[in-house]
Amino acid sequence: MASHRTLQVPPIEPKVFTSLKEIDAGITKLRYRIQDLEQLASQEIRYDDQEVRNVESNIQSTIQDVFGSNSPEFDEHKHHDIGDYIMNPENLNQQSFAKGILRSKAMLENLISRLKEKKSDFSQPEEKHSPTTEMPYVDLQRIDELRAISSSKFDLTKLIRLCEELNSSHNNGNLFAIAMLTRAIIDHVPPIFDFAKFSEVSSNYKGTKSFKESMNHLQNSLRSIADSHLHVQIRSKEILPTKTQVNFSADLDVLLAEIVRLLK
Repeated sequence: MASHRTLQVPPIEPKVFTSLKEIDAGITKLRYRIQDLEQLASQEIRYDDQEVRNVESNIQSTIQDVFGSNSPEFDEHKHHDIGDYIMNPENLNQQSFAKGILRSKAMLENLISRLKEKKSDFSQPEEKHSPTTEMPYVDLQRIDELRAISSSKFDLTKLIRLCEELNSSHNNGNLFAIAMLTRAIIDHVPPIFDFAKFSEVSSNYKGTKSFKESMNHLQNSLRSIADSHLHVQIRSKEILPTKTQVNFSADLDVLLAEIVRLLK
């Protein structure tokens, strides 16, 4: 008689990280998912939009990737949903979704805090002069979305290259270049919105209220700062820009997200 083997379920056990670099990579991936949630909120996405399902799936996959399939973290969140929509009227579903975004962000921030605590497990301190792990200026996922677009009307090659050079300038601390490249992007994309100038995009494009606010910030603040670095001639005294001054990454991501939405 053939014997039957009982399938053994692997025990739940915390992941053992092997390096500070691995932990920092996990933190970066979880921060990408927080950006995804913030994007859902800023674009006023409906609770039943497919993009919500995509973000939920990405959150689950990232937790599995960072902590492992048998980790308590993945066991707790492997069925994570942003909102609770069981038999609710539509307006309550949207409210539940909005609250769920905040809860999901808090959950991811808590996982990031756990990873930061795990750094204490390593006896060797990081080198004092090693560069810190920073988010890219243009989200890598957004660049991948642009690459995936096949448009018969617009060639996105230059736009993608400008985004890549923005990230390179950000990594190397080239702050003048950040301002100028971001200005170049907003001057490059108006035809996608059926306008000739970016001022027309910020004033006349029928986007959401939050989209218009971001575009006005790019049109007014970014353009003024970039123009000052491009056109002001040498003076007896100068002051250099800071990362804070040239940080328009969130507003730029809103612009690029709308481009992806229009062309995909």
